[in-house]
Amino acid sequence: MIRFSIVASSTCLYTSRTAAYSIERTLCDEVLSLRDIEAATNTYSTLQRQKTMSGQLKPARSHESLVLDPGSSQDLINLAGSDFEIRPLHSSILGQDHCFQITTAVGSKYYSCRSDTERDKWIESILSAIYPDKDDRRRLDSSLKVWVVEGKNLPGKKRYFCEICLDDGLFARTTPKLRGDMLFWGEQFQFSCLPDIDAIKVHVYKEIDKKRKRDKNYIGHVNIPIEDVNTKTAVERWERGSPTLRIKARYQSLSILPLSQYSDLAQYLRCNAVSLCHILEQEINVKAKEEVATCLVKILQCLGTAKDFLINLVLSEMENIKEESLVFRANTMATKSMEAYLKLIGAKYLQDTLGDFIQYLYDKDGDCEVDPTKLASGSLSHHQSDLTMLCEMVCCKILNSPASFPAEIRAVFQEFRKQFGDRTNGNNLCNKLIR
Repeated sequence: MIRFSIVASSTCLYTSRTAAYSIERTLCDEVLSLRDIEAATNTYSTLQRQKTMSGQLKPARSHESLVLDPGSSQDLINLAGSDFEIRPLHSSILGQDHCFQITTAVGSKYYSCRSDTERDKWIESILSAIYPDKDDRRRLDSSLKVWVVEGKNLPGKKRYFCEICLDDGLFARTTPKLRGDMLFWGEQFQFSCLPDIDAIKVHVYKEIDKKRKRDKNYIGHVNIPIEDVNTKTAVERWERGSPTLRIKARYQSLSILPLSQYSDLAQYLRCNAVSLCHILEQEINVKAKEEVATCLVKILQCLGTAKDFLINLVLSEMENIKEESLVFRANTMATKSMEAYLKLIGAKYLQDTLGDFIQYLYDKDGDCEVDPTKLASGSLSHHQSDLTMLCEMVCCKILNSPASFPAEIRAVFQEFRKQFGDRTNGNNLCNKLIR
């Protein structure tokens, strides 16, 4: 039995800035569980009988032993309809992380998971149940990256935020930022599992002053045709409208072959990934190295060989590099691969360890500027004291988090230390690598 928190439910896309209510719900074994979904890959009848039940959850030692209140109400989610749609949600929509949305003809429902990994597994399992042959046929996978950089031609020193819409559907919001000499957001958004879309619309709003409720908070928007950003690299430019925004975006619609057609490629990469990196090292630029390394690491992680690949790649680089201090500091395939692995495996650790603190900094109105030439208000010593305190808080959070540090990253660096142990100055080199 798997416990979910259903954040909101409505007949249209939820657009309020905060969830109207939060209801604790449980999806039962006979209702909506991963085991049921996997068992339903050859039939839709099981899915059509799935129900969600709401009510007070009783204390339990595990998710498997949760008991529903017999008086709970029931919903029916028809996952077999032709109008069915499922997609991950950005945390800015509901104010909660790791959510996904299920939309059918009768409306939309929103579900919150404990992590992005859990959410992605649910989405993948549900899609596999509805389309059991999806890995055996050719299909399109569409994704979009959007950077909302900055804006100009906005009136007054007010706080402004943007809403990113794909066609007419709301997909994300920026953090409200105060306009000073400039208005800078610098926020990146990534959307996957996209339906066919025609345009990106970025709407700008002024944060409402509670004392002046009659203020009109909508400022205007810019419209970006999707074909303008369907390119090999991200397109960055000033989009003219009311107001003018600097937007960077890249849309991709990839054709995915049946899974069986990738078996030869998978076997080749298992055996030859390191030699492939050596061949590409001198042939491609730094940006391409980063993209290739990221793809390689993700594929090899799925194949279970990422650890061996990284160790062999770094060791081979160590044999050829003249200055050992440049390991992980040069723009090589080994450096880019290690960076990609740390991001892939360590992202959840960083989010769990520092996510709340970073959000606190976003919400904090205080100023920590320590450059005397840029000091707008307050005393320099006070700002220095605040900055020192914040740095100490970060250090304490990191020092108190060894139990949650990813075991896979530990294993990689332990193997580095083992391999370099017999080398001259090996321990010092390992210390440099880990730092």
